[in-house]
Amino acid sequence: MLFLEIHDEPLTSSLRKGIIKKRTELSVLSAYPNPTSDFARIILNNLPYKGRILLYDAKSQLSIDREINNGMLDLKSLTQGIYIVKVIDEEGSYLQCKLVIIR
Repeated sequence: MLFLEIHDEPLTSSLRKGIIKKRTELSVLSAYPNPTSDFARIILNNLPYKGRILLYDAKSQLSIDREINNGMLDLKSLTQGIYIVKVIDEEGSYLQCKLVIIR
């Protein structure tokens, strides 16, 4: 399962996990536990609930493509490896971070 948690407070530029500049506010995406085996909690700052979650493997192959709306993904079917989590909002702005899956 993939859990989403949205934070509205602005973050400082010293944070380095998946930072983008959007409408003069910093947004951050991070995943934990990381590494994980069955699920991960994704923390989003300043990003709306509507959009998509994409998960790419180390070969840039799309492994998961889901709406953010329910916020839960089952990672048990994925093989061990390094993945890129990408969250895209309705306007095309995106955040990404690395997620490691171990078996």
